[in-house]
Amino acid sequence: MHARSLYLDTSVIGGYFDPEFMADTRALWRLREAGRFRFVTSVLVDQETVRAPKPVWELMRTTFAPADVLSMTAEALELAAHYLRKKWCRLGTPTMPGMSLSARWPASNTL
Repeated sequence: MHARSLYLDTSVIGGYFDPEFMADTRALWRLREAGRFRFVTSVLVDQETVRAPKPVWELMRTTFAPADVLSMTAEALELAAHYLRKKWCRLGTPTMPGMSLSARWPASNTL
């Protein structure tokens, strides 16, 4: 079975250590370990986790290879701005080309 690409934003990575989201988040990691998913993220998330608590930063470094950290595109920035204008989300989480799924925990779970 081919692993599906799953985009993770900062809230999901932080959720690994948050008691409210820990069970679901760690279940995702187990699915990744079982080969069901390939996790990808963006350079924006990579930059945000630099300011995160050390366990979150370390999880980021051990989870994502450089090839799994996607660069920002003009299309992603435009879509994020559109979401913010429409107030469809509090944060402008970019949609990455080629991703089949996107994971985001509620906005209350932020670093």
